[in-house]
Amino acid sequence: MSPCQSCHAGCCRSFAVPVTGADIIRMERSLGLSFWDIACRWEDPHGRIARNYAPHFHFSDEPATPFVVCLLHTESYFLKGTTKCRFLTECAPDKEHPLGVARCGIYGARPAACRAFPTKLNETGELAVIHPVPERGRGGTDPAYELCPREWEPADLDPIDTVQNLVVAKYEMTFFAQLSKIWNRAPREWDLFPEFLHRYYFSQPIVGDHEVLATVDYYLAKAAVYDDDGTLAGVKIIARSNGDFLRPDKFAVLPLANPGDYQNGGYWPLFTQVNLALAYSISGDDRHRKAMEQLATAELANGLAKEYTQTYPGRIGYTHELRQPHAWNALIVTAMKWAGLTP
Repeated sequence: MSPCQSCHAGCCRSFAVPVTGADIIRMERSLGLSFWDIACRWEDPHGRIARNYAPHFHFSDEPATPFVVCLLHTESYFLKGTTKCRFLTECAPDKEHPLGVARCGIYGARPAACRAFPTKLNETGELAVIHPVPERGRGGTDPAYELCPREWEPADLDPIDTVQNLVVAKYEMTFFAQLSKIWNRAPREWDLFPEFLHRYYFSQPIVGDHEVLATVDYYLAKAAVYDDDGTLAGVKIIARSNGDFLRPDKFAVLPLANPGDYQNGGYWPLFTQVNLALAYSISGDDRHRKAMEQLATAELANGLAKEYTQTYPGRIGYTHELRQPHAWNALIVTAMKWAGLTP
């Protein structure tokens, strides 16, 4: 019988369990929970949680403090004054089990670190070996933090799953460590961390501030169109990844007008304003604010917000009736207020 069968789960009470992004996403999918229902950050200034296994992350609100992303802990219902893994299911203590018996409530979706406990790969990475488990997981004398009731033996472990779990845990944590290096180059708020994870695990990296500014300024330099009086009339839509425009015969939106209007002779006011507002929030550069002001003034000159306007000679500002008005362009006014351009 496994040591876990009659145990109060001291390991699930004692340890802050490091998780990877893959663990979190797997649990979100399996359990229908959000990031905030699963994970938290634990201060780890001395590396006692990371233990050369999990990476440290830094955040802009406490940039000098190293954190490890771990499973949430909550107060124990039965063992007062102690904490436990948020997913540990407890049973009431009785004469036979004075600390109660507890089970993982998400066993099938548990993190890789839990699956691997209490084993590790040997020095060559080829074999699973049992890692010595201490008598207690935390200091003090509270019995809640006593660990396994007996020593583990090879017969307690599945010969196939054990190695597989260790290899997966090592691979996932190695990838997570690479993400920590990317995040720590420019630490942001903890609130942004879930989005960062999802974008990287689904191949959609977050764009850094410098990339936003470089992109917006590139568009203003390459694709800006000016009216006869020198006023900014719009920013043409760049359609190719290298910053070029498509050939006119490669893109047509009927019945709007001519092939290529969207790329080669038109712009989307809302898209442009949102990008300029974002750039202005980062840089505070008055060029971005003035560009917003000029474009919004032209956009709202007749009191009608338009989804799309043309920017090629002789037709600057023209909009097909099918593309006006659209409710989402009310956000242009919101962007102007946000930038301090209107009351």
